[in-house]
Amino acid sequence: MKLISCHIENFGKLSNIDIDFNSGVHKISEKNGWGKTTLSGFILAMFYGLEGTNKKKYEENDRKKFLPWNSGYFGGELTFETKGKKYIIVRNFGKKDNEAEFKLLDATTRLESTDYSEKVGEELFGVNRESFVRTAFIGHSDTRYQGSNSVINAKVGSLSQQGDLENYDKAKAVLKDYLNSKSPTRSTGDLSRMKSSISELERDIATTEDLEKRLSDIRTNIGNEQQKLTSLEQKDKEFGEARNLKSELDSLEKSMNTLPKVDNSKLERLAKVFEAGIPEEKEFEDNIATYNEVQNLIQKNDTLETLIETLQENEIAASDTDEKVQAARADLVEKRKQRIGLGVIFIVVGIVIAVLVAILKKPFLVPAVAAGTVFVVEGIITLYKALSEKVVYTGGTGASQTSVNDKAKIERYKQNIKANNDTIKSYEKILKEFFARFGASYSRVDAENYLYDLKAKAREYKEAKDSIEIYDKQTEGIQAELAEKKANWEKYLASHPELGSGDISTVLDGISSEMSASRGIIARLEQEQQDTLERIDILNDKKEQLASLKEQQLELAARYEIVKKTDKYLAAAKDNFVSAYMAPLKMSFEKYYEMMTGEKDDFEIDASLSISRREEGAYHDVETQSDGYGDMIGLAARMALLDAMYEGEKPCVIMDDSFVNLDDTNLAGAKKFLDEISKEYQVIYLTCHSY
Repeated sequence: MKLISCHIENFGKLSNIDIDFNSGVHKISEKNGWGKTTLSGFILAMFYGLEGTNKKKYEENDRKKFLPWNSGYFGGELTFETKGKKYIIVRNFGKKDNEAEFKLLDATTRLESTDYSEKVGEELFGVNRESFVRTAFIGHSDTRYQGSNSVINAKVGSLSQQGDLENYDKAKAVLKDYLNSKSPTRSTGDLSRMKSSISELERDIATTEDLEKRLSDIRTNIGNEQQKLTSLEQKDKEFGEARNLKSELDSLEKSMNTLPKVDNSKLERLAKVFEAGIPEEKEFEDNIATYNEVQNLIQKNDTLETLIETLQENEIAASDTDEKVQAARADLVEKRKQRIGLGVIFIVVGIVIAVLVAILKKPFLVPAVAAGTVFVVEGIITLYKALSEKVVYTGGTGASQTSVNDKAKIERYKQNIKANNDTIKSYEKILKEFFARFGASYSRVDAENYLYDLKAKAREYKEAKDSIEIYDKQTEGIQAELAEKKANWEKYLASHPELGSGDISTVLDGISSEMSASRGIIARLEQEQQDTLERIDILNDKKEQLASLKEQQLELAARYEIVKKTDKYLAAAKDNFVSAYMAPLKMSFEKYYEMMTGEKDDFEIDASLSISRREEGAYHDVETQSDGYGDMIGLAARMALLDAMYEGEKPCVIMDDSFVNLDDTNLAGAKKFLDEISKEYQVIYLTCHSY
């Protein structure tokens, strides 16, 4: 297989690039930063697509790494030839996986071809992306040998069709994951967790015997306490009659003590007030009404006297008004005479001025004529006002004459006042006589308060007398019953000397207290018994869990050992199989190594295709070699693998500045190496050097 050409529309920093590839060695020499590594990434992506597009890290995500810098169309075309036929791979990688597009065209007809699918790299080279990168694709930083995998091992052994070694890594990974997940030594392993769970269950179950002993003790204590409670209840029942008698006696004494007491001193004080007898309610109401009527008559007299004073003041005011009216009229007549005289003078002066003007006939006297006219007019106006003015005075003429009706009212009011005073005297006589019955003096100021106070005292006196009668009736019955109960109680005490002095309350309270404490102890013990039974039930369940878990442990341990041995035997079988082609692979590797270095060294290749070099009497991993030798060993190993893997049509080999670490001596051998491998492989060599 060889590459013919490529067109890069946009891929990373590369944009609108066209390259035609030569057979043999095709060298692309560009300065640093041109995009040589990006070009090699484009070729790889055209065959295998983008890798790690779901990863967050930039260096692991091809889409992030190679997304076009100009945000244009992300993709291009790659033309290659295989088995005498040319094809064009067209890919648009898109900004997302679901936007990616792939087409395979027949380069001759430009029609779509179905000879290869989107996985054209795997179908064409017979290896996955990882295996291709480990062999034919030698990136800028991947020149050193990276080892093999199951796919490479299968290809080397010409067993890719059977698929046994191709699936070896997957099988090993599955077995490893299983062994790790079931490991008896890893904290996350099922067997390890089972062991911890079993130990915990065994520790818990070990407490069962102690719990059962405690349960037995609890049941014994409950029985003893119940016997004690039964005895106390029997004793309490025997003293039931005493309790009833004492309760009845205490109840009667309490009733006697709670009866309302009568204040005899208060009763005696009130009795002195009402020595003449207690007035009826109506008599109090009548006297209060009489007092109220006296107050009404006094108020009426005050009103009548006010009216009389008002009428008399009006009479005096009317007399003063008449005198003021007469004086005003005389003053007005005098002022009218003065105004008439002034008007006549104005008219005469005006006429005189007019006559003089007519006689003298002087032009400069014209203003004088005007002045004379003004005097005449002003005189006429003054006469008119004086003659038309009338005497007007608010209050009118005749206000001084006192009304005959007012004088009659004054006389009638005086007679009413006299009649009211007579009635007041008769009412107050009645009140004085009532007050005298209780040793009190009548006073208009305090009479009302005294009447209401006396009325309240009369009611209070009646209630006190009634309370005494009720109290006497109640105490009479209670005292009789109390005497009977005391006699019965004394008789009971005499027949029950065990009660001692008869303080039955103390005895009964003690029994009641003991019974209460005993019931509390029983309740606590029964709760503890229930808790203990539940814990024992839980432990019994754990015994069943333990038995089941141990059985599972045995089964899982057996399966674990089987898988462990399977893993061991699988690795041994793979090593035995690979060892069959280790010798020819070593010969091919040593040929290429000698081609580049001109030296023959002692190398070892083990069953995992790891390479070590003999130095100072021992074999050392190639990782310990210098950069130059490490790169040459890596190139020789890759070519040895390619020779073994591809016996028919060979893939192209892509090298990205793989000789950068070689000195001038080894560089000549590297060029010879390139010339030699280009006889069988197309080599695309990318470099920033002139060699």
